[in-house]
Amino acid sequence: MTREGVMPMKKALAAGLITLILVIVCGVSLFAVAGGSYTADFLKSLAVRAEARGSAGYAAHFYRESLKYNPYDTDARLALVRMCIAEGGLPQAREILKTGVAQSPYNLTFYTELARVYVLEGRLFDAIELLDNLPDGYASVRVSRMRPVAKLSPAGGVYDAPCSVRIQAGQDCYYTLDGTTPQLTSPRYERPIDIPTGVHTLSVVCLDQNGLPSRVFTEQYTVEQPRPASLLSGGICPYCGQPLPDALPGRAERTD
Repeated sequence: MTREGVMPMKKALAAGLITLILVIVCGVSLFAVAGGSYTADFLKSLAVRAEARGSAGYAAHFYRESLKYNPYDTDARLALVRMCIAEGGLPQAREILKTGVAQSPYNLTFYTELARVYVLEGRLFDAIELLDNLPDGYASVRVSRMRPVAKLSPAGGVYDAPCSVRIQAGQDCYYTLDGTTPQLTSPRYERPIDIPTGVHTLSVVCLDQNGLPSRVFTEQYTVEQPRPASLLSGGICPYCGQPLPDALPGRAERTD
């Protein structure tokens, strides 16, 4: 074979080898993607069956394994969180949701569920901070519509006598009178709140039936000291309770 005939053959072999390598690489990539999804779905189906049989341990194991292949599976992650909560594993549920937030920062379900876990852990302040500081304004608007709302009546203002404030919310409410953020250890609203003399900042947080917290609702009330009746006003003596005359005896009224 001449030299001129060998060169085209080498080029053909090189081109064929490159094509074969590309086919193998594409095939492996396709298998990794499709196979990984298939494996995740298969493992999740095993978890669902185990959960239906009451085998919580096996179900949790299969859910964890399925998330290794598909960490963006919201249903599998929430199912695993639900099982951790049922078993008393609140720290585990918290970390699973934090991982979900890190991987899918715009998945609002992870934020609301994480807030509920914080409440179950007694960390009401952390739950409120989480929902008050979402990644963007659109997410904040959507979540704000999901959070419960409290209405305080009467509204804050200046009053000349002690008053009582009612909270209309329909859920569990906690409050403080010093302006600090209420906690689960703060007084729970059960009857109208008496506002005594002085300046008081009433802060209220309520929870819905699933433990999702509201924002902090705040009103300031100023209740002034009662003013004693003037001795020359013809009112009531603050000491004896008797009516006072229009003027003291012997004092001439000034006429200008």
